[in-house]
Amino acid sequence: MTRFGLILMSRLPYQRDDFDACAPLDAQMGLPAERFTMDVREEVARVAVLGSYDRTVEMVQRCTSANVAKRQAEQLTSAGGRGL
Repeated sequence: MTRFGLILMSRLPYQRDDFDACAPLDAQMGLPAERFTMDVREEVARVAVLGSYDRTVEMVQRCTSANVAKRQAEQLTSAGGRGL
């Protein structure tokens, strides 16, 4: 989930039976391991300090087109912008 909304990408990860799957281009493109990008996490944290989580969800949706559920907003805020 980015500031501009949901982006879906297809790729083939490298995988062996004794290792987890690896997608090297994810790191090169700066994709987070979690669902939300850093700018969405930061926006949630900025808005959450101003009021309720219901208002946070509404404002983030209005300003960024990112769909963040109330529980996810709570988790992102308590994680200090580090993700879920």
